[in-house]
This record gives sequence, C-alpha cells and structure tokens, in this order.
Amino acid sequence: IASGCDDGSMKIWEVDTGRCLKTWDMGGVVRSVAWCPNTALSLVAVAVDTKLYLINTGLGDKLVNARTDELLGEEPDNSGYQPPVRVGQAVKWSAGEDGPPGTLVIINHFKP
Repeated sequence: IASGCDDGSMKIWEVDTGRCLKTWDMGGVVRSVAWCPNTALSLVAVAVDTKLYLINTGLGDKLVNARTDELLGEEPDNSGYQPPVRVGQAVKWSAGEDGPPGTLVIINHFKP
C-alpha cells in the first residue's frame, strides 16, 4: 500500500505486517498517490503541489525495477512532435534529477 501525508512524506507499507518499507520526503503536501496498474512495472505517481512525480519504488522484484528504469530512464525522442499550444503552456515534462530518490519523471503543471 502507498500513502501520502500532509507532512510531505510518501510511504510504502507491507500489507501483511503493517510495516513501513520505505519513506520519501516529497517536499510538499502530498495530494494523491496511485500505483501503476501494470504489474510489469514498479511505478507510483505522487501529486505534490503543481508537480506529478513518477517514482520507481525500488521494492520487490529486481527485474521489474530494472524494466521500469529502462522504460522511463531516458527521454523519448520527440523530434518533429509539436504539442498543441494549450498543452505546451500548461504542462512541462522533465527528468527526475530534481525529485526524491527513485524519481524518473517530473510533470510540472502550471495553474492559470
């Protein structure tokens, strides 16, 4: 189970024991947390302020974690793609270097 809190933390819990497996400091109030429904990926989406973090938890199967890193580890080649003006002004994708550990992608949403 994944949970987010007003104190800016996101936690992954073991269901059987209730033990906290890992904690991230998200740097702001966590508004929403969601697991990727694809079991072939180890991915959690965390909404904080105007950012959406896509995080590889690093927990569980090492092959699944490696596959997740491979899929989102580098930016896709979007040469020639021109996003609609509305999208280009509202959303910006960036690599995860500025996020908490395990962050692969950060999506910045600029509120009007």
